[in-house]
Formats: sequence, C-alpha cells, structure tokens
Amino acid sequence: MFSVIRNNLALLKYLLVAITGVMINLVISEALQSQLGLGFTRSLALGYLAGMLFGFFATRAFAFNTREPYSIRKEAVKYIMVSLVALVVTSISGTVVLKFTTWGIESYPKAHKYFLDILNFFPILPSLVNRDLIGRVAGICFGFFINYFGHRFFTFRNTGTVNFVKMKQSEYASRKK
Repeated sequence: MFSVIRNNLALLKYLLVAITGVMINLVISEALQSQLGLGFTRSLALGYLAGMLFGFFATRAFAFNTREPYSIRKEAVKYIMVSLVALVVTSISGTVVLKFTTWGIESYPKAHKYFLDILNFFPILPSLVNRDLIGRVAGICFGFFINYFGHRFFTFRNTGTVNFVKMKQSEYASRKK
C-alpha cells in the first residue's frame, strides 16, 4: 500500500492542487455566469484561467517540487502553453457535454425524470446538480488529463524544449536574411 502511494506521490500531490484549482474554477465561473450574465463557455474559460494562475505556483511549489536551478520564466511559458491547450479542451468538451446533456433531457424526458428521482434520494443533490455544472465538471475532467501529463512531462521537466524552439527561431531568422 505504501509503495503505491510513494510511487504515485506526484500524482496525488497534483490531484490535491488540481482539486483546489477546480474549486476556484467552479466558484468563479458560476459567479461570472450567474452574477455578471456571461455565457457558459466564456465563464468556463475565465474560471479556468483563474484556476490556472493559482495552479502554476501551487504545482511548482508543491506537486512537482522543482529543485533544479531552472528559470521560472521558462516554466511559466511552458505552463501557459500546456494550459492553453487544456483550456481549449476544457471549453470545447464542457460545451459539448452541456449540449449533449440538454439534448438528452429534451429528447428523453422520462429518463430525465428517473434521474431526478434518483437524485431526490440525496436531499442536497437536486439543488446542486444542473446541466451547467455537469458540463463544467466534465470539461474540467478532460482538461485535467491534458494538464497533468503536460506539466509532469513537459513543464516541470527540463526537456530543453524552450531552447529547441529558440534555436529553431534563430535558424529561421538567419535563413530569412
């Protein structure tokens, strides 16, 4: 049991940081949509960006604990690159799940009634669970995998990718002259 935890400690730490980032994302995106009237996709994206800002510093300090002397600027650039890809995945998948959920509710009202009957067994759930929340959580889950593997194997690992991109840019600039 302890060996499983020890072998997956980075994943568990990242999961704790991600859960906190998800809570920030959900609270901000819900507030932006319900209080300011922003649309679903826009509020989801802005909530994601707020969670992303928290996530960079928390992931760097806690989850992957980068000890090697490495530029925070390089890590920030790589973090933003991975996070923007995950943002697109989160926004698109969340919107698709929202549309699919809406379609399912409208197409199968009897199944939706049974789903609500099941939720009514748990007194607090019916007031919390709605289409938007289902879409948000689904989008965040898809984005989580992109983020974890991207940050684990690209952002917080000195892969030389940033130097490679700079080298290619300088080669391209010298050929252009």
